[in-house]
Amino acid sequence: MSTAQQARAAIEANIDRTTKYAGQHTSVVPVLQDFLQSRRNTVDLPYTRESMEMGMPEFDSKSEKGVVTYTWNTFTLKEVLGCLEAFMTYMPTTGPKDVTNDIPSYASTRKHFSDIMALTYTPKKGNYANVEVNGFFSVVGNFRFVYKKTNAKQKLQAKVAAGEGFFAADVLDNDGVPRAYPSSKKAAKAWARRDPVLKVHEKDNKSKGIKAGDVVVPHVRVGGGFGVTWHEGAYGMSKKAILDEASTHVYKQADAVGKENHAPTNSYTMRMVEGLHWTAIVRLARENGSTATKKADALMYLQDNFSKLDFSSL
Repeated sequence: MSTAQQARAAIEANIDRTTKYAGQHTSVVPVLQDFLQSRRNTVDLPYTRESMEMGMPEFDSKSEKGVVTYTWNTFTLKEVLGCLEAFMTYMPTTGPKDVTNDIPSYASTRKHFSDIMALTYTPKKGNYANVEVNGFFSVVGNFRFVYKKTNAKQKLQAKVAAGEGFFAADVLDNDGVPRAYPSSKKAAKAWARRDPVLKVHEKDNKSKGIKAGDVVVPHVRVGGGFGVTWHEGAYGMSKKAILDEASTHVYKQADAVGKENHAPTNSYTMRMVEGLHWTAIVRLARENGSTATKKADALMYLQDNFSKLDFSSL
């Protein structure tokens, strides 16, 4: 193994993907700082090109049977500064302000990026209170959180609008309406954790007041998604067995209409219908027994007879 390979292996060994975004990149920070303070024109980084272009570095990696493999890509100075340029577009409206207040609005050069990479941030509260992390990645992490949340919401809305959402029996939102999911897998996981009493793993102390060994009541989210020991609670089953069972309680949006216990899903389906072209709305109503020829009349008929409708033509 060459010296360069040894250096990469050492960096990869110190990448902790279980911690917050900023902390995950701690071992890569010295590589970026060294490059920015040098006169070299290229640098190898374990990031995807797309993420660097967006100003949100993401690891170029894949996981197989619990083993993570990283791909190191060569970036030019222009590409690295392109990351800074993208970062500067959202930095002014993102926190933490302890960091962004020290970043000049005109930052664009190698020296500027080097100075930014030297900034640090220490949260005063939360699960990572008093843990110092890189300032640049703290800002990126905050923006990334909002970006991913917004993107996921838009994708879900698009799925529901197209009538392609998934639901899990007895899984409701805060308004008592069946919660939509973009995939059957996500819906199955939601069903699996709808009621179980979970055992909290020592690494899953995300919820306020929860300590290792405590019993978590239903609907209390445990850090790390399901958590390491989520399936050891009331089920006493293997993870695979639980998810296999959960998949039998998942149904597609189109299958919800007119079925016992699935009717509330119609609120989502109706939104989807209202977004159709008026001719499609009229056609759907007429195929289900209406004589309507106008959108308003067709919608009224659909609303009045929703539980009896056949949506197979959509």
